[in-house]
Amino acid sequence: MVARQGDDTSMHHDSLHPSELFDLEILVPVHPTGKWLDRLNTFRRFGLLGGEQLRVRLVLLCGTWALDPALCDASAWPGISSVAVVNGTSDHPAAKIYDYYANVLPEEGLRARWYLRVDDDSLTDIRRLVNHLDFTFYWRDPLHLTGTVLCDIRPSYLAVLRELRGDRFVRGAGHCQVFHEWEHSVSSHTTMRRIIAHRMAREFLRRVALIQDGYGDHCLSYAARIVGIPLSQVSFLSAHCQLDEFALFAPSGDGFFHIHYLSPDTPEEWARYMDKRRALGLSTDESDTGAAQAATEFEAVLLSMSR
Repeated sequence: MVARQGDDTSMHHDSLHPSELFDLEILVPVHPTGKWLDRLNTFRRFGLLGGEQLRVRLVLLCGTWALDPALCDASAWPGISSVAVVNGTSDHPAAKIYDYYANVLPEEGLRARWYLRVDDDSLTDIRRLVNHLDFTFYWRDPLHLTGTVLCDIRPSYLAVLRELRGDRFVRGAGHCQVFHEWEHSVSSHTTMRRIIAHRMAREFLRRVALIQDGYGDHCLSYAARIVGIPLSQVSFLSAHCQLDEFALFAPSGDGFFHIHYLSPDTPEEWARYMDKRRALGLSTDESDTGAAQAATEFEAVLLSMSR
């Protein structure tokens, strides 16, 4: 059983008209204490850009830790419409992610058209990402996307698949075809609906949520494959810190809408990010006032780029 703070999650997904759905749900495992709380606050101020004109729901997976009530308020997150804080019995990042997919999401229902999973050391241009998804794809189609596809499986995950006789769905004849995303993924509403409605896929996620090791970027892909949805590699998401190719900083405005491994934990890249923000006239003030100012400035930058 989990406890949730934040937005109302009582409506079943079948009761929601498409116009009531969020454009994007962003799922982030966090550890809100010590240096990890500092990283979360940095992510809050600088990691999510351009959501002001969209309906964006942020889900923070906090495990057994309580989160400062101020961070549960969407007004503390520039560009975010709604914040939900999910607590549970594990503090392992992968276990928290799979518990959310297996137990929380089916209970509260689907509330978004697109589902994005990221880490708190990443950078996402929300507006360009959602616009590109809506222009290129359709949220009612079965889609599971990532910037890099890997092919491996942990023995503990394979053991669960074999227990459920689900390995036949994710393994080819005589060779491994166990593909998974790396560091991030984007899934359509239909993909998430099929997974939480499928007995084997949901049971697989429930069991791997009990494993206190592993990675959070494996098992959703396996669950999607169980329901017949293959993982697709796309060119607008990156598992690396490719700042120069990030769409906001690329001369053409094209490039990646999500990159990874960017936080004060990587000081050289972080300094480059701050320099690039200054070059565009974006605030680097780490206060909450500075974050709100930066959101306004970002809108102005986008407007100038569109002319």
